[in-house]
Amino acid sequence: MKKRFLHTLVALVVLSSWAISPARADLTIAPLTSWEITGDMGDVLALDGIPVSGLITGTTASADPPGQSPDEPAEGADDFSLHTAACADGQEFLTTMFGQEVATILVPEKSGNDSGTMQGLDAMGDPVGNAVAFSPADFVSTGYRASLGHAQTAFGTAITPDIPIHGLLITAPGIDPVSIMAVPEPAMVVLLGLGGLTLLRRKR
Repeated sequence: MKKRFLHTLVALVVLSSWAISPARADLTIAPLTSWEITGDMGDVLALDGIPVSGLITGTTASADPPGQSPDEPAEGADDFSLHTAACADGQEFLTTMFGQEVATILVPEKSGNDSGTMQGLDAMGDPVGNAVAFSPADFVSTGYRASLGHAQTAFGTAITPDIPIHGLLITAPGIDPVSIMAVPEPAMVVLLGLGGLTLLRRKR
């Protein structure tokens, strides 16, 4: 019993050290490969084959100076609807932080016509890894309108870090994220599962 407990403890330590390592966090950026969106409000059902039940939204903060469209702040787009208006015109960058580590970040964006850089952020909101350039070629049209009031077609891209990250820094004047969603890091689920199993075994 003690041996099994030690093995579980070692696995937890190894997985946790891998999960929180800020070593690189370099990003791969590619257009979305698939999407399921429904209704006039553009409700997201799935992106890249991942159902919305497996996605989370973060907290987006726009940077100074204030955007040129105060009626559609980028931080208002943290949901699963493409109807939400968002715009960061006139701003140099914006950040989105998630409440846990994430393995993939999915960004539907109005028109998909902006260029800039993206960089991973750690739990403190500090940049990790290298900034990676993106362009309109990294976005694909979903065919759905981003909002009814400011109708533009939503394009989408997927950002995959080589290690889990807590957030994303987008440097691109004029970026218009309709929503920024993420896939929680699977290792954290594994860690929680192993911890639960260990407690159950100890009780027995």
